[in-house]
Amino acid sequence: MRPGRRRGKPQSREHLRQCDSATANSNTAVTNPTANSNTAVTNATANSNTAATNSNTAATNAATNSNTAAAATTAPVNG
Repeated sequence: MRPGRRRGKPQSREHLRQCDSATANSNTAVTNPTANSNTAVTNATANSNTAATNSNTAATNAATNSNTAAAATTAPVNG
């Protein structure tokens, strides 16, 4: 067989276009769940970080309030 010649029945442009389209759709189907999964992981991480920050803020506020109360009860009374 001469170089550059394809074996088998020649394919029409329409057939090749359909194959390309099917490949693109298949790639999109694989890409979309991965993107969604990555988004879900990112969102979960962000939510977790927000919860941890809120927890730390609450602990800090509680400690501040406790220290303020302790200072108020131990302050000398002027009078």
